[in-house]
Amino acid sequence: MTPNYFDYNATTPIHPEIKALVPDWMEVFGNPSSLHGLGKRSNSLLEGARKSILDSLGLVGYHIVFTSGGTESNHLAFEFLYHTHVGKRKKVLISSIEHPCIEKQEKPLRNLGYEVLKIPVSKDGYVDIDFIRENIKESIFVSIMSANNETGVIQDVKTISQICSKEDVYFHCDTTQSFGKMKIDLSEIDADSYTISSHKVYGLKGSGAFVYRTKPFPIFKGGLQEKGLRAGTENLLGILSLSKVMEILNTNLEEYLKIQTDNRNILESGLISMGIEIVGKDSNRLLNTTCILLKNIPNDKSLFNLDKLGISISKGAACHSGVWEPSPILLSMGYDRDVADTSLRISTGIFTTKEEVEYLLEGLGKLLSN
Repeated sequence: MTPNYFDYNATTPIHPEIKALVPDWMEVFGNPSSLHGLGKRSNSLLEGARKSILDSLGLVGYHIVFTSGGTESNHLAFEFLYHTHVGKRKKVLISSIEHPCIEKQEKPLRNLGYEVLKIPVSKDGYVDIDFIRENIKESIFVSIMSANNETGVIQDVKTISQICSKEDVYFHCDTTQSFGKMKIDLSEIDADSYTISSHKVYGLKGSGAFVYRTKPFPIFKGGLQEKGLRAGTENLLGILSLSKVMEILNTNLEEYLKIQTDNRNILESGLISMGIEIVGKDSNRLLNTTCILLKNIPNDKSLFNLDKLGISISKGAACHSGVWEPSPILLSMGYDRDVADTSLRISTGIFTTKEEVEYLLEGLGKLLSN
């Protein structure tokens, strides 16, 4: 594995078991829609993967559309709003710390007549559940991620789902960042739809899943793949990797959580001893995610100097990384722009070692001393 990699929330290395299986999977190259033997073999693997993922998730009464990843899956959740007459229930509730692909739905939905409300967030990183209760009766749709990709703060999506269900409001939960980093029971959350991305959980890039109860409106039209819900030949390699890695995570979750717990204890005790502020320190967070503030050191300078030491780290969401602006998530949490501009996201994984964590702490120490 690449040493000193602390950007697991952006993407993960491919699991060794997946690497070992790829050559065999590549031999099954037939189009799953073809009627000949190779096509039927591909289709059999495709449908087997679909069932396996649902089994791994422990879900009954749900279906899967395979997609290119989290962004497309999140778009699928919203698509029905663009095909629905705006009636009395015209409020769409989106937390103010969602992924950019959800945040960017606001303007086009407003243009159609929806009232898009941003759910406020506390300084600890939690969404305001009372705000949801106050607005739920006039709402048609609610979207909240299970755990934040920058701060790692875990939301009470079970309670939010119950609030939505009571008023018959569609609840979408982006669970992209949760798998392999926490114990999560989707059947207990009971949302209307979920998002999964292969490359966030040690699988291949370019593959994801939209897990749903109510049939979505397709974004891509033309072919009959995925029961007409997603035209285009399926990415069988990516789908098989997602299916297999979900099995691996289920089997080894306790071991993986212990690795991340041990690394977090070393990391955060070291950060605290250096006087570095941890965002949402006392909040319920993903074990692998630590967002820090290096007061008076802009994060572009921090990234440059840490990269020179061979340390791969980010300032926040990869989808925001090309824009040198303070983190919108930290701004939503009430941090000043100057403070938010010093944030770094440290995200570890199942292959992170104690030695790497200690090297990172040394690097941060050098940064502060200079």
